[in-house]
Amino acid sequence: MTSSITYEYRIWPSDILSVIMLMRAHMDTRHVEERIDTYFVGSGNEWLLPKIRGENRFEIKALVGHDEDGEIWRRALSEPFPLRRPTVEKLSCLFGPLEDDSKTIRTCWGLHHALPAHVTAIPVKKRRFLLGTDDCRGELTEVTVDRKPFVTAAIECDDAETFRDMVSRLALTRWPNRNYGMWLRSRMQECSA
Repeated sequence: MTSSITYEYRIWPSDILSVIMLMRAHMDTRHVEERIDTYFVGSGNEWLLPKIRGENRFEIKALVGHDEDGEIWRRALSEPFPLRRPTVEKLSCLFGPLEDDSKTIRTCWGLHHALPAHVTAIPVKKRRFLLGTDDCRGELTEVTVDRKPFVTAAIECDDAETFRDMVSRLALTRWPNRNYGMWLRSRMQECSA
């Protein structure tokens, strides 16, 4: 399954209170969700963001460009487990030969075991407060990586003008835009230093 492009801006602020107030002033609260996503980094493809969403779905987002205020993403793959043979073949092209010769991967744990050693799996525990308008989706998320807590906020819109307007209203450009892949790679570098 593929989808159209989305415009995204993600921040990792040290002072989240002002962001919370602005987002709640401009967006409606939708719901709260908790899950663990596992991101795969180190594959050499910084423009791809592969992950296991929860325990039942594998996804890949592709960074297709930059907007003046953020990034442009496209969902390149979204498939529930078990993964089909064509998907497993795509993963072999992306990551290198998999350690599983069955040509299907039945579970998220099977994918963990099948990936080559140069691919690092990073579990990210999330508690997401989802907000939105008719045209944009927002999130305020508490994340835990290596038992360390962090907070991130993001907006995502399907339309460029609406996206730029929301980035401006929320004053998000006060912080650098750092997607999960970029942020996780910087965390890995900090931990190995």
